[in-house]
Parts: sequence; structure tokens; C-alpha cells
Amino acid sequence: GETVSIKDLNGETLFSENLQEAKEYTKIFSLSTLPEGFYFVESEESSKIVVTPLIINENGVALVENAKETYLAPEISIEANVLKVMVRNYPKVPVTIFIYNESGSLLTIAEDNTNTLVFGSYTITDLKTEKLTVSVSEGDHSFIKEIKL
Repeated sequence: GETVSIKDLNGETLFSENLQEAKEYTKIFSLSTLPEGFYFVESEESSKIVVTPLIINENGVALVENAKETYLAPEISIEANVLKVMVRNYPKVPVTIFIYNESGSLLTIAEDNTNTLVFGSYTITDLKTEKLTVSVSEGDHSFIKEIKL
């Protein structure tokens, strides 16, 4: 399925909805509680993330379609007790991969500013946690995914 989210400038998710496969789907987000400012609508599929700026002001709400950005989603897998993360960094922007345990402690970090493919990994043998959080910062975009072990 696809996930549609509205995030603030800090990347904090304000609204989120997981979509099931269907011919039509309608979801209403009440934006009346949000202050005037800039936000982002993110549509996340398994292989890509489309980010569209959203402006809320005294005139109402507007999507900025001509400023839409598409990012390739990081590939995350577990093989032989190793959590692996790969980011396709075609624009060659700064990429940082963070891996946290379920209590929020940082386990490892990988950074790269120049390579097209950026890799991060963490050995999960003897790890006493039920989930990990992978956070990828790619230029001015962030991607966060929880992995249940």
C-alpha cells in the first residue's frame, strides 16, 4: 500500500494514513488546527516518495505542484543478522543514515556526500530490542522507517 502524510518543516508527521488498494479512496485531513506556514504532503510507495509543498495562509490552503520532488525510497533489508540500508543518491546531496534501538539510543551512523550509492549496516546479533528505527536524511528530505525484529 501507499502512505500519505502531512509533515511540518521539521519533518514531524502531523497526519498520516495508510492506503489500501482500491479504485477510489477519499480521506479528509482537517488543516484548520494548523497555524499558517509551510508544510509537505508526502506520498510514499515502496520504491519512491513524492513530496509536494503545502502552504497555509489567510487565503486558505494551496499545494505547490511545480515544486514537487520525487525521491527514491531507501532499500532496507535484513540478511544474515545484518540490517542493511542502501540509498540511491543520484543528486549527490549529503546523505546520513541513522539506526536507533527502540529506546531511541543511536546505534550507528553512516554519512556520505559524494557517492551515488550510500550504504549503512548494523549487526543485530545479540541485540536485545524488538524494533529498530532507520532514519535517512537526504539533502533536505528525511525518511523514517521502523523495523520489527
